[in-house]
Amino acid sequence: MSVSTWIQQPATKQEIKHRFQSFLKTFLNDEYRPVYSERITSMAQNNGMSLIIDYEHLVATEQVLAYFVPEAPKEMLDIFDEARFIFVL
Repeated sequence: MSVSTWIQQPATKQEIKHRFQSFLKTFLNDEYRPVYSERITSMAQNNGMSLIIDYEHLVATEQVLAYFVPEAPKEMLDIFDEARFIFVL
């Protein structure tokens, strides 16, 4: 089974969403501030449409997700987008 096919399996997709949401909620910068929670809040307040994720942050905390991104970029970005949307709600 290809990586692209595997990550689209319901259980795998749900786990990816869960891990990405956790990453967005808990990733802290060097000053122990929640980087992505603040970015999402700012984006929502300003009617922004794009959330930029630093790949190095993902590599540092979610190696499995970081591995899948270059293997199946479109599928992963679609899942990340769903997870980000759910996070904002």
